[in-house]
Amino acid sequence: MEEISVYDVSSRKDSVYDKIQEELSKYFKIKFNEIALEYEIFDANSACKIDFNESSLLIHLHREKLNVSPQVFKTYLKSHFVERINPLIEYFKSLPPWNGKDHVKRYAGYVNTDDNELFRLHLLKWAVRAVKTVFLKEAINKHVLVLEGGQSFGKSYFLNFLCPTQLEKYLYTHLGIGRDERIKLAKSLIINIEELDVMGKYDINAIKALISQVSINERLPYADKSTLLYRTCSFLASTNRAEFLCDDTGSVRWIIFSVIEKIDFSYSKEFNIDDFWSQAYHIFKYQKDFKSDLTQEEIKVNELRNERFTIQSVENEFVLKYYSTSDNLSDFRTPSEIVTELQVMGHKLIAQKVGSALKKHNFTRIKHAKRQVYGYLAKPKFRDSPWGFTDS
Repeated sequence: MEEISVYDVSSRKDSVYDKIQEELSKYFKIKFNEIALEYEIFDANSACKIDFNESSLLIHLHREKLNVSPQVFKTYLKSHFVERINPLIEYFKSLPPWNGKDHVKRYAGYVNTDDNELFRLHLLKWAVRAVKTVFLKEAINKHVLVLEGGQSFGKSYFLNFLCPTQLEKYLYTHLGIGRDERIKLAKSLIINIEELDVMGKYDINAIKALISQVSINERLPYADKSTLLYRTCSFLASTNRAEFLCDDTGSVRWIIFSVIEKIDFSYSKEFNIDDFWSQAYHIFKYQKDFKSDLTQEEIKVNELRNERFTIQSVENEFVLKYYSTSDNLSDFRTPSEIVTELQVMGHKLIAQKVGSALKKHNFTRIKHAKRQVYGYLAKPKFRDSPWGFTDS
């Protein structure tokens, strides 16, 4: 192992830690799983995995006249004697070479969406970004691939199937808010958010923040200090509700497709998901010119598509209903002034959201020369008051 060449520089091998290693290696092989964040132990002869029990190992050492304290043993476990493994990287490196067939396109073909060709493209890009997230510390999958459609269409199962069987323990189907949930970002391959239907605005926007997170710095259970962990997971989601986005500042993180009919379940019997990932891994490793991130044009198209999934705020509705774009300085208004003009309608509007709505709908923003404040050129559709006005 590389660690041994770095740390085993002493010619003396008679420390208590060397004796622990000599004794335990007769019967066991201990490894630290960097993704599960736990120790794993294997029978030295059969290589079969057994339950890791720190206390039982200490008892064994004491029976062999090695009176080791728990603290000394913990130091041993954290040392270079214990091999560190990454099962996600091991999985991808162990895949058979890609045979050149478009397995991603085939898997996408089991679903009939509102745009099948675009779905195939984004599924491929998502998969390559997922591989990059596992291998590269600073490269994360910043987008959630979402399936929207009728209940019992098989959306969640289709997305969960993307996780290979041998990596099932690295699939999570729930994500809340809190330390344990943040740690999941570094303990999984896929997080499939199945509860978008019941999430409120706060939860969805909090998850959006997690989607952009590269690393976490948290104190792990039983640890004596915080640990910097790099994210390994990619996000998927499904919903039965057509309108669930409520972020007025943009929805670029969500790539949503409507499922038109029940998903063809035959993939579960005839499709080998390893083929899917061998293609994605090959593209990541060998096709360096492949653009897995969204282009500026793809971002624009995606935001336009997402408008139908967005819950319209009152501010957004009122801006469209009561104002039109203008190029006349006499129509200059700040968002706060618009809030004042519309307060007669009985809704408590937020100036920041009014500003976001004006920007979203391309109202010209300028700095007023005399007043020295920024605002928008927004021409009222009403004469004296919005009360009783109908936009016909």
